[in-house]
Amino acid sequence: MNKRSMNSKAMIVGLDGATMELIVPWVEQGKLPNLGRMMREGVWAELRSSIPYITTTAWSSFATGTNPGRHGILDFYQHRPGSFEIYLANSAVRRGKTMWKRVSEQGKRVCIINVPMTYPPEQVNGVLISGMDAPGTASHFTHPEHLYEELKQALGEYTIDVHFEEIVKGAVPRLDDYRAYLDLLCAMVEKRLRATEYLMEKYPWDLLVTVFVETDRIQHLFWKFMDPSHPHYKRGEAEHLGDAILKVYQKCDAALGSLLDRAGENTDVLIMSDHGAGAGERVFYVRPWLLANEYLILKASSASGNGLKRFAAKSIRSLFAVAKAYVPKNLKQRLKKQIIGRDKYISMRLYGGVNWERTRAYSEGVCGNIFINLKGREQHGIVEPGEEYKKLLKEIAEKLLQVKDPKTGKSVVTKVYRKEELYHGPFLDHAPDLTVEGFPEYHCRGDSFAKGASDEEEALFGDAPMSGTHRLNGAFLALGPHFKRGMRLSDAAIVDILPTVLHVLGMEIPGSIDGRVLTDALTEEYLRGNPVKTAEEEAEAGEQPLGDGYSDSEREQIEERLKGLGYLE
Repeated sequence: MNKRSMNSKAMIVGLDGATMELIVPWVEQGKLPNLGRMMREGVWAELRSSIPYITTTAWSSFATGTNPGRHGILDFYQHRPGSFEIYLANSAVRRGKTMWKRVSEQGKRVCIINVPMTYPPEQVNGVLISGMDAPGTASHFTHPEHLYEELKQALGEYTIDVHFEEIVKGAVPRLDDYRAYLDLLCAMVEKRLRATEYLMEKYPWDLLVTVFVETDRIQHLFWKFMDPSHPHYKRGEAEHLGDAILKVYQKCDAALGSLLDRAGENTDVLIMSDHGAGAGERVFYVRPWLLANEYLILKASSASGNGLKRFAAKSIRSLFAVAKAYVPKNLKQRLKKQIIGRDKYISMRLYGGVNWERTRAYSEGVCGNIFINLKGREQHGIVEPGEEYKKLLKEIAEKLLQVKDPKTGKSVVTKVYRKEELYHGPFLDHAPDLTVEGFPEYHCRGDSFAKGASDEEEALFGDAPMSGTHRLNGAFLALGPHFKRGMRLSDAAIVDILPTVLHVLGMEIPGSIDGRVLTDALTEEYLRGNPVKTAEEEAEAGEQPLGDGYSDSEREQIEERLKGLGYLE
């Protein structure tokens, strides 16, 4: 590598959930001047996320440059094949070296701030503040450990994340509640900016990564105020809050301007998001669909003959309620012994009432993840590998593609993926056998039932709890001495950021990752003097640690935060 490359610096600013579908028109209208400058003077693209395009999976792919089949994170909750052990996803259970660990190992300095999926904090050559998977400021969420107290003394109390539980949980909020949340998010952007500026001035760095989550939070709750096509749009409310999402984007744009000034012209600056965003209207619940189609059988069903319909007609409850009602006391006691603390609740909720001797498929998680009860892999597997397994996958996929929403008459499922279509690597066997993707206005969820349903059909669908949801394509922009000017890229994926950043920092590209250097984004002059070089590297083995490392109280804090953000029910 040449001298200029070896002395390069890179800064990545994450705008969680940001979408080019909003950025481009707002730039054209002159409302986002700093993002506009990056589009004019640098490169940009829609950034293809991971599947599923959720926080835990996407940020893990960003951090490691690998697909979920390599890093092993596929949902907010993980379960170990062959057992009912449940644990939360965080950096302790993810495999693969992170970008900042690789940079640290080359003797370069890093400054990592608020990136999701960074708890527990890694020992890096520099400073690191964990993101939303940190339980709270009472935990050891920084490296070095004293960094939190230093920030607190210099800037005041540090806040990891914010949520507005009353709005998410469906209580009838006033417009003032929404305004208060908007003000809180704008204040959080300012706080994060001050923390980033303090650290980038106080500590030397070659790689800086800071993430603003506020773009994601505002879109989840305020999309209905901006989008006249949304079924919950009301003109009177839009007059007050229709520009709320724009205001948060503008706050982040102003923060970007400040960071660009501090970074200087010789630093490569990259903007990225973990996924995009769009309107969320309806939810399709995969678990009751499996029940209705007799792939998933409850113990109640074996006793009543037609348990689901009778059960649904009275009231649709979570499987935890079924487990409490029907699981024998001795089994409950065994579960309590086998599954520690709060994990017991989640495991019983998902698995406690299931008749495994008759169940062929089950679902779990915040996405439409379906697992086959496969003999030899699952603890009580009954489906034979080979032809029986393949036939069942085909049958379930074909039926799902025919599902229609009785309220709207629309088709619900646009694609059903087999895991081999999406993933490769040592964790392929951990991945769901089928992943269900809905049309844009539909979110497919695997871990719960529709609330308040009065019959079987209603149990399968519900209005989305939040008016905005995730989309596959996020945002990517890059500006700096190594990047071309005024160019739109035709293809860029979230796994490509790690190798691209390593390359502009003068490092070789590890052969064990899935991403590629975005050479079409880099200047020909730079590439001539700095051809991409790949380093041989042995891929990690496929065993994950035995748990997430949280205590019961810490796990409860994380679960409550995720519920407050609408990710868990």
